[in-house]
Amino acid sequence: MEVTLAPGAPDEAFLRRFEASFIGGMEPVLVAMGLTKATLEEHMRSTGRVRAVEVDGEVAGSIWTELRGRTLHLHALLLDEAYRGRGIGARVLSLLEDEVAGEADDVELGVQEANVAARRLYEKTGFREVGTRPEIGFRILRKALNHAR
Repeated sequence: MEVTLAPGAPDEAFLRRFEASFIGGMEPVLVAMGLTKATLEEHMRSTGRVRAVEVDGEVAGSIWTELRGRTLHLHALLLDEAYRGRGIGARVLSLLEDEVAGEADDVELGVQEANVAARRLYEKTGFREVGTRPEIGFRILRKALNHAR
């Protein structure tokens, strides 16, 4: 199974995946953060980059990343349901780590408390909790990168 990252955009497919990733809906998070869906979509277009996750040449999902100084922030890792539970998320994380070797010292992300499967993936791949955002129901996770692979 070949997993690759390809050019992408915050198009309708990405926005659909992003909104569907919120357990209990995206609206409570937007309200807590003082955002509208339109301002979030503008932020997606102007911040970092969105790419497609491809598995054997087929689009399986999307990622949205942003390099903040020497920290790679993973805004979203979104896989279509048919591609979950197959090791693809772990492979994408590995690809990202390789990609930012020499540019980033760590990877940081926020994950919904209720998203047990995602938290399990991140913890299994070396992420540790460094904080919480209780007002939006998120845990902040970070992984130090060891580029001497």
